[in-house]
Amino acid sequence: MLKNAKHQEFVNQYFLLNFNGTKAYQATYGVKDENVAAVSASNLLRNHKVSVEIEARFYARQMGANEALDIITTHARADMGDFLDTE
Repeated sequence: MLKNAKHQEFVNQYFLLNFNGTKAYQATYGVKDENVAAVSASNLLRNHKVSVEIEARFYARQMGANEALDIITTHARADMGDFLDTE
């Protein structure tokens, strides 16, 4: 968790807006000029504390190998009859 509330909001917006730094910066700071927002977002994404927070969130959302194998196995063992209407 970042101590700077604006930086934390930027990270939140970054994830909500599909990792678009420019739009996240605009949503957080209210900047209308897209070029200014793009440069500022790029600078903010290079901020060590911000990049560590983003990396930590990616890691927390990452699917483990066992979870992936469970999902693939469930799909492989599915019965197509469940999806077909035979009547």
